[in-house]
Amino acid sequence: MRLDSTVTAALMHEPSDSSLLWDAVRVTARLWEAADALVGGLEWRNHRRAAKKRARAIEYARDRPTRVQHYRQLIK
Repeated sequence: MRLDSTVTAALMHEPSDSSLLWDAVRVTARLWEAADALVGGLEWRNHRRAAKKRARAIEYARDRPTRVQHYRQLIK
């Protein structure tokens, strides 16, 4: 599955890369849940909780090496 995101001008805060990645994980999990409800018996793992944790860790990281490490884990 592939998700793309487009940033447009709006009267709100500028989205960060980590928040866009977190949104992609959240939407993907929601789509898998809907597909599983329709078909039933799909085998998939819900990574929402781990992705949210890593997105927050990126947001609050103080130094670049730590942030890069969390980004790699989130993308993985």
